[in-house]
Amino acid sequence: HRGSSCYLEGPEAPTREIFQRQHYDNPKTNHGNNYCGAMMHKKCMTNQDPPKTKCKETNTFVHAPKKTIQSICDKGGTPYQGSANLRVSNAPFSVTTCKIKGNSGTHPCEYKANSDTRKIVIGCENGVPTHYDEGIIVPK
Repeated sequence: HRGSSCYLEGPEAPTREIFQRQHYDNPKTNHGNNYCGAMMHKKCMTNQDPPKTKCKETNTFVHAPKKTIQSICDKGGTPYQGSANLRVSNAPFSVTTCKIKGNSGTHPCEYKANSDTRKIVIGCENGVPTHYDEGIIVPK
């Protein structure tokens, strides 16, 4: 379906726009027990969305205002373990992590949701978030 919002950003889309699409959800959208399934589809990360690739295996949504998330790139965060562009938030954030159930190539994609409040690690370029590091869970 060519009219899909999944086509609005091409491969040359700014990484900050991709970051917002994939990780920003504030206030948290109410999809009941199907939060992850609905959000992953809405945000174009399932194999039902163009270009019909595999389901994204893990994705975290941050439930905070854009300016609060962006502040991690400045005074709201500190460099993560000496990294040049990874920063850890000073304060914990409300997040929902969606993890694939089973094989990422199966159709339709099915996800398990895990809600938490924790510090997050993001990549920043020119003062704006461009990457959410799924692999780093900061101990409380």
